[in-house]
Amino acid sequence: YMLHAIIADYARSQGPDPQANARLARYGLDVIESQRANIATLERESTIILAALEKTYELGWQAELIKGSCFIAAFLLQFGWYSLAEHVLQRAFVAATELDDQPSQVHILEYLSSLIHLQGNYDQAHTHAKQGLTLAYQLDDKPHISRLLTILGVVAYERGDYAQARGYYQEGLTLA
Repeated sequence: YMLHAIIADYARSQGPDPQANARLARYGLDVIESQRANIATLERESTIILAALEKTYELGWQAELIKGSCFIAAFLLQFGWYSLAEHVLQRAFVAATELDDQPSQVHILEYLSSLIHLQGNYDQAHTHAKQGLTLAYQLDDKPHISRLLTILGVVAYERGDYAQARGYYQEGLTLA
């Protein structure tokens, strides 16, 4: 059914309903969290999930934006939605920085370095991975340290710097 133009104009003039936006954001975040391993559901609900993340951003729900973005990032990367994943992760990184949420910053930088590596931008991937590695060392976050060293090793290898790649891999092995 189509709404009559006058009714649609009236609805637009009333502006968005803040409660409806909050319900949409909560619903989308709930779907992301509860179904993060269910690829079929995430794919089917992707439009609503992305709208919910947008509403979460607009509402200024920074912690929820970070959490939802990190949950959905793997799905976006798996489906090759790189530019969308980068947009979502960049917003999440800004929120994590504003909240001084260093563990989330490390997690997001790991995702960003992997994403940008997949896009072939090795210099930027290296920069993000090094930034994440510095924070991970400050937090003594061994799992992230290991994964970031692996990313750095892969990037160095693909740049042809085999000695540096070997150094990153050996440093990672000492943590294992």
